[in-house]
Parts: sequence; C-alpha cells; structure tokens
Amino acid sequence: MAATIISLDEYRKRPNDTTQVASGSLDPPKPTITTLSPSEANPVSSARTDPRDVYPGGESSRLGDALKGLSSAIELVNEAAAAMEEDEFVQADNFMLRFHAALPTLFTFRDLSDGFGALVNALDWAIRNRDGVSLDREQILAVRDALTNLRARPFMAFQLAADETLRLEKTGLVVDPPDLSAFADLEEDSGPHG
Repeated sequence: MAATIISLDEYRKRPNDTTQVASGSLDPPKPTITTLSPSEANPVSSARTDPRDVYPGGESSRLGDALKGLSSAIELVNEAAAAMEEDEFVQADNFMLRFHAALPTLFTFRDLSDGFGALVNALDWAIRNRDGVSLDREQILAVRDALTNLRARPFMAFQLAADETLRLEKTGLVVDPPDLSAFADLEEDSGPHG
C-alpha cells in the first residue's frame, strides 16, 4: 500500500478563491500529489536503534553517561559469558564481580526513569542474594539481556522493568532484598487476617 502526499506548499502558492472568482475561474487549484513506495512512506527499520542516534546530545549529557555505563557493564557481562563458554569459571566470576561493583554508579542514573532504577536495583540484589556463589551461564545471559534491553530503553517504564526482573527470577535469581522476601513469606503464611 502506498501513501499519498499532497503538497500544501504548492496548494498555497496558487491564487486564493477570490482571485479565481474575479478572473472567471471557479475551479479550485489542483494540489500536487506524490505517491511514495512503502519503504519511503515508512523509513523506520525493524532493527534496533542505537539510543545515541535517537536522543540528541546523548553523548555529552547525563543520558550519555548512563549509556556509556550500561555499555561498559554489558561488556563485562559479555566477557563473563565468553569465559563461561571456555570453562574459565574463576575468570567469569571475576568479570561478574567487576560488573557488580559498577552497579552503584549505574544506580545514580535512576532518575532517568522508574524502570531504570528498579532494574539496576534488581540486578544488584540478584547478585547480593547469591551470597558469593557464582552465577551460572543462564543467569549471566539473563543479566546481559536485561542490561541490553535497558540500554535500548533507558527511559524504561516500571512495568517493563518488572517484566525484566521476572525473566531474571525464572533463572533462579532472587531480585528482592532478603528482608522484603521474608516479609512476603510471613504475609503469605499468616493469611489475610493474620
């Protein structure tokens, strides 16, 4: 299906109705019509767009700093995944420890969106709750996917972050602080009326 474009500029260049009536021409001016192919009408690609291309000034702004931090974090997690593939478990754990150390800096960008802060917080607790036990390959890949999605959507809505945390939990990661988990367990055990 092609889109039809009517040039209003061309339409406006023609004499107005009173001039036409005075000159004896009652036919309205004919606008120029241009037909575009589907690719011209919808130039948006289905490929992922780099957020730096979408948000002007992203490289020098707070957003740019957040994107750089996310890129660095993704790089560390990718290194951990690569080390895991080579059965270099100590090296993989080292990269994940370095990633975990970068999370407090990423959390400082939580004002970009509710989802940003919620997801970074969930990633922090997911690693803290392991109590020093290394993440397995599936968990590392889930962390990488969550970071990649956050980098693609730094203004992530809270509900999207909640969806990401559910994916993390499906790998066995616990994304809530221990105190809240204990409270939730007590609430479930006591029923609606305690």
